[in-house]
Amino acid sequence: MPLKSATTLAARLINRLPQSSQAALFMVIACAVFAAMSGLIRHISANVPPLEIVFFRNLFGLLALAPWFLRNGMAGLKTTRLGLYGLRALVGMVSMALWFTAVTIVPLAEATALSFTAPLFGTVLAVLLLGEVVRVRRWSATLAGFAGAMIILRPTVETIEPGTIMVLISAATMATAGIFVKKLMATDTPAQSVAWMGIMMVPMSLVPALFVWQWPSLQSLLWLGLLGGVATIGHLAI
Repeated sequence: MPLKSATTLAARLINRLPQSSQAALFMVIACAVFAAMSGLIRHISANVPPLEIVFFRNLFGLLALAPWFLRNGMAGLKTTRLGLYGLRALVGMVSMALWFTAVTIVPLAEATALSFTAPLFGTVLAVLLLGEVVRVRRWSATLAGFAGAMIILRPTVETIEPGTIMVLISAATMATAGIFVKKLMATDTPAQSVAWMGIMMVPMSLVPALFVWQWPSLQSLLWLGLLGGVATIGHLAI
């Protein structure tokens, strides 16, 4: 079956699902993609500084949207919400820089487990910023998730490592960025959101990258290109 036909068939099957099931499916895809992305970051960081990886992830992620730009042109970027996009990019930049750095110093399994605190922050923020109604079942799941995070940390406060704190702050800012995306989706498309994120975050992430800059090898560039493409798929799914 040709790729285009297979894609069309998959889209039709997904569209037949209830919206809640569609959302769950895309979130599972995003989680799988981001798990692969974390492994790539860990691998690339052996030769490229984390802040530089952030820059190339955004650069190659933006280039991965070239087909969308060719099809829609600059008209596809038309929006009245540049301020919110800028705020989303800034928060996303903080989250990305902390996560990419943390992945290089915290065991990957622990970092990934702690990153799943993002939905806990997201639940609270959805109530405060979006006015969503969260019932007992979701609050129970949130509290259970928080208890799980505490088990992972095994803390007394004195033993919490800087990398662990980075992961938690990254999860909180990731959840905040997700709230902004939710607001943006009321008027704009997912591709628009990801495109504007790349446009704003490429120059934004270049500044800190220059302070640690090392020219990557051709092999590292190939890995960075893969990282950018994979990350774009994940954000489109989100």
